[in-house]
Amino acid sequence: MTPIETRWFLIESTGIAPVGDGVPAFADAILDDLAARLDVTLEGWTRPRLVLGADRSEVVGDTVRVEAKEARGSCSEVDWLELLLRHELTHLLIERHWGMAPTLFWEGVPVHLGDDFVRQRLHGRDYADRCRELAASGRLLNFEGLIAPDAYYRRRSDYRVDMQAGAFCGWLLDVDPGGLRRLFAIWPDDPSNTQAALVSCFGVGLGELETGWRGSLV
Repeated sequence: MTPIETRWFLIESTGIAPVGDGVPAFADAILDDLAARLDVTLEGWTRPRLVLGADRSEVVGDTVRVEAKEARGSCSEVDWLELLLRHELTHLLIERHWGMAPTLFWEGVPVHLGDDFVRQRLHGRDYADRCRELAASGRLLNFEGLIAPDAYYRRRSDYRVDMQAGAFCGWLLDVDPGGLRRLFAIWPDDPSNTQAALVSCFGVGLGELETGWRGSLV
């Protein structure tokens, strides 16, 4: 199939998720929105391949793969497409413009701008609201146990992992977006010393940041 060329993408379909009339403009609009929220420019943008109906959702180099999901509950197929597109395109934008960061933040920002964004529209509640309920019942996880990549991904089947990471990064984007962006820029220089990078960018370590976030839930 010949890719459909849009303003920002080369869109391909596996046939499982046909490219309907509104999908190209839909994808372009999502990227415009995410670029504005992350304060990055699309000037000189190199079009990635956007493969719809892939076997999994991921970003590999300049290829963005998005799986097709059936409607479930209040989440329609289009809602799933938006959620997954927003999540994976956030990864792409961040990698191109911000850099890399510890997994808690690398996954947390896309969860906030993708999963949380769509679920808030559908349910009228965001992940911060749900974390507030978890905090009230003493069921929040400690971020210290999620900072290492293997720990985060090993425990990711627990819904609280992504939910807390998304709510935490959403809070950081509100209170200190510059600090979060600096973290992505400097962390790869010494990925073994996450605490030092956090102190350099925010003035405090993970424990103090977590305390501030938990305080915002009260």
